[in-house]
Amino acid sequence: MSETVISSQRHLFAIPRDVTYFNCGYLSPQLTVSTDAGVTAAKIKQRPWTVSVEDFFTGPEQARRLFAEVLGCPADDVALTSSVSYGASIAANNLTFEPGQRIVMLAGQFPSNVYPWLSLAKRQQLDVVFLEKPDQTDWTEVILEQLQDPAALVALPNVHWTDGALVDLSPIADRCHQLGAVLALDLTQSVGVMPAEIARLDPDFVFCSAYKWLLGPYGFGCLYVAPRWQQGIPLEEAWINRAGSEDFAALVNYRNEYQAGARRFDMGGRAQFAQWPVMIAALRQITEWGTDNIADSILQISDKIESGAIEMGLAVPSPHAPHLLGIELPDNSPADLLKKLSCENVFVSQRGNRLRIAPYLYNDEEDIRRLLGALRKFLPAA
Repeated sequence: MSETVISSQRHLFAIPRDVTYFNCGYLSPQLTVSTDAGVTAAKIKQRPWTVSVEDFFTGPEQARRLFAEVLGCPADDVALTSSVSYGASIAANNLTFEPGQRIVMLAGQFPSNVYPWLSLAKRQQLDVVFLEKPDQTDWTEVILEQLQDPAALVALPNVHWTDGALVDLSPIADRCHQLGAVLALDLTQSVGVMPAEIARLDPDFVFCSAYKWLLGPYGFGCLYVAPRWQQGIPLEEAWINRAGSEDFAALVNYRNEYQAGARRFDMGGRAQFAQWPVMIAALRQITEWGTDNIADSILQISDKIESGAIEMGLAVPSPHAPHLLGIELPDNSPADLLKKLSCENVFVSQRGNRLRIAPYLYNDEEDIRRLLGALRKFLPAA
């Protein structure tokens, strides 16, 4: 475990004391410092004569560098996107396979990392395989058993969004490289809490939305593009992504060249003056805490919740992420369980037959007691 365990950071958020929020995997609360930055930034366009050419580039580049720091890769390898589906669509538009080759995904995988591949499969006559995980079986084992020719694209998360079950990407990446298969990862449910290990895994593409564990606003995210794919075709032909776009007077001199690295893939309209300060403030705080320290600190909370759930006779997947665990609900659980919990000011998610608990650094011992107390109140005794 890291030497630095972070105490509750509730004071950095505007969460009332009587609210127990274990739902960061759904939508994170916003840091107060991010809100303050956003309020200030919202006034920028009141005085457009104060906006300089540099302002179109400064915010996005600061965010790019911070995204890269969290991911553990060079800033030139990061594109600024609006969503996972945006990034996955970029990847899908730049991949070409032979008919009959296979796309491998997990059953129940989040749809943003599914629909672009289904469309690709239809265009190129590819086979699609959704892997099922039997009870008490590790996802990693299931995936490795199925990774053989003609697998051409492996599109995975490293944390299953429904219950927090872990996927060990290291041996999977090794197998993909042996096969020559493209590895595309949706790390939305882990980036900012778990190391992305890009240097070790060498994936082809990594997608991430920022409104969960990166504490950012909705509609922002990033895309890692391996250097071997950085000459590809962007989803949008945005003017700001072209070489020399910093010179507004010369924009009428159309250029074929793009900005360096993955910048060609940036979303159009990236110069959002009122939003980047919100994202930048959040990323700065995450880098100050450190991803390893965040993971170790949240794990202490998750361990206590897991122990309490097991004492109640409830099943929890193993292994699971330090920040996400899906408690299996008994068959006779109340259909309106989430409503009952919300009436107690306890907020979680339900995905399938799993009650998904997603703690963060703003949670504390009182939150744990209130959550477990509410579960004892409303769930049938084992």
